[in-house]
Amino acid sequence: MSWEADANHILRSYIPENKEDYTQPLLLALIEHAPTSSGRRNICTDILQCRDDKENDLDTRLRALGKWYETKLFLPLKAGGGKTPKPSEHPSRQPSMDDETILNELLISGMVSHRESTSVKKASLIRDNYRSVMSGIFDVISIRDGRVPDTRYKGPTQAAHILPFSLGNPDAATVLTALEHFSGTSLLVDLCGQNINRLSNILTLTQDEHFYFGELTVWLEATTDHEHTYRIHATSQYNSLPEDSIVQFTTPDAERLPLPDPRYLAIHAACAKVLHASGIGEHIDQVLRDYEELPVLATDGTSNALFDALQRISAQ
Repeated sequence: MSWEADANHILRSYIPENKEDYTQPLLLALIEHAPTSSGRRNICTDILQCRDDKENDLDTRLRALGKWYETKLFLPLKAGGGKTPKPSEHPSRQPSMDDETILNELLISGMVSHRESTSVKKASLIRDNYRSVMSGIFDVISIRDGRVPDTRYKGPTQAAHILPFSLGNPDAATVLTALEHFSGTSLLVDLCGQNINRLSNILTLTQDEHFYFGELTVWLEATTDHEHTYRIHATSQYNSLPEDSIVQFTTPDAERLPLPDPRYLAIHAACAKVLHASGIGEHIDQVLRDYEELPVLATDGTSNALFDALQRISAQ
């Protein structure tokens, strides 16, 4: 495709401003790893429009484009990933209830339809057979409540969002827009507000798995062998992959307990691969560490653009 070749040609001619300039590798990675052809075309169009802007230097425009994706998309995704909303326990919960009773109560009370976080946790556990979908570790509280037999392969689990919980915040509309543009997938209606807690955006993971999945150092990539089957991938920062790195999602009730949405998993994987391939993931990690230690204002009294992006999500 000529538009993709033209965009790559422009990027190959880019001159980095300094050693911390990730513009070229980031934009190249966005083209390579966009999860749909529409997303790839969107990125290439952005790059070609930089060339057509006669008022500014081409490299300056490309640098601004790369910074836009860094601050509007990848920084908020990294900062908001791996976090779970605080649940407000539903008063009807009883350890002796069976799965069908729990699910019916959640549906009758409207909690599943409104996607309240506690109901999502319960529903995801039922769907995922009370265990992590990655490692198979059983949920220790479900064992305690007698829902599954005791085993030594147990631990705390969490309802982990595939696309971060923070994206449901009204202030994150810009992030969702950037994610739509990169992915070529409509997301604003699906994931705005409490829709972010929809079960198709949830996985049952252990606490450690949730952390690494949320910070985009672990991701799931669809295989071509079977439907809803994925291979676990990870950067060198994560060395606890199970021996069998293939996971297959199943559900006892596809209508009431939908499986994780392949589109969300593909977008999560694409973002992880961009961060890893471009090298900007480590840079953003350092920015996040600095944010925890330094004031938002820089020494010259100006506000750093990276830190500005964090202000919207720091309280979530």
